[in-house]
Amino acid sequence: PLPGEGGAVSPADLPLILPHLQRASAALCGCGLGTGESQAAFLRTLLPQLTTPTVLDADGLNLLARHPDLLQQTKAPLVLTPHAVEFHRLSGLSVDAILADPLETASAFAVRHNVVVVLKGSITTVANPNGGVWQLDAPNSGMAKGGSGDVLAGLIAGMLAKGRQAIVLIPEIALTYQTVMRFYHRFGERVSFINSTLSAGEKYDQHLRAKKGEIDVIIGPRSALFTPFSNLGLVVIDE
Repeated sequence: PLPGEGGAVSPADLPLILPHLQRASAALCGCGLGTGESQAAFLRTLLPQLTTPTVLDADGLNLLARHPDLLQQTKAPLVLTPHAVEFHRLSGLSVDAILADPLETASAFAVRHNVVVVLKGSITTVANPNGGVWQLDAPNSGMAKGGSGDVLAGLIAGMLAKGRQAIVLIPEIALTYQTVMRFYHRFGERVSFINSTLSAGEKYDQHLRAKKGEIDVIIGPRSALFTPFSNLGLVVIDE
């Protein structure tokens, strides 16, 4: 157990935590952290010492909003995962301004502070510090549940830790040009698909590309599960 008092982390816990972070490929901070003075002091001490790529979520974002100067003191790659209200606290922009132009507001913040921003909402916007920006314009009310943001943060941290491959399972009827192109715009030639319109030879070619490591994302019905990925990290089921 950590030596922090009353169940809250504090700077006194860092000598135990930092050696583990130095061995880690990625970290996630903020879920259930709390926003008291002890936790604030912990984050103020931790971030300038971080070298591990880190996802900041939930209370980590709320604490960062109170100490925005920490963004300039942090050398580690950061991924911030705010919803509109959290992003309002971080950026100082009004919620209305954020919702009116999430592409511009997320991108400007990411470039200015050299971070990745995952601006969550019915349409999620992802902006990187190089000016790249993407939107997932596929609202899903099933994600509007308590705890789904924690799951998302964990998935991002996991994929950050390892350059893994992914299988996206969707009903064949939904395997449209628009669906494939949405992934293609993000992953380029590293994305492919399998469905019943392909011949046996074409399916073999896709399996061969996956086996050679030429594909990172495969989209298709349940038969896509047989794709011979050697480094599979994520299966998304949207059926």
